Amino acid sequence: MRPFYIKNSRPQNITMDFININTLIDELFPNNAWHNITYQEAFQAVQNWCVVNNAYYYADDSETFCINTAKQLAQDANNSKVVFDYLS
Repeated sequence: MRPFYIKNSRPQNITMDFININTLIDELFPNNAWHNITYQEAFQAVQNWCVVNNAYYYADDSETFCINTAKQLAQDANNSKVVFDYLS
């Protein structure tokens, strides 16, 4: 999985991993195995991954989606990663 990084505006210059939910789903369920599970099972797997990997789940629609908001919410929650879901 290849996250991308946004440099933190705080003085510590912390970087944060941003992971697209589709990339994460492909990693959690390789070889298109996600075709054989329910939405609830996939979402539970993502939530579990977030807990284990200190990640913040951020989803918003196309009108209000903002990666900087996701970054701030993750920082406020002391998470080091963001799994983002661009709802359209």
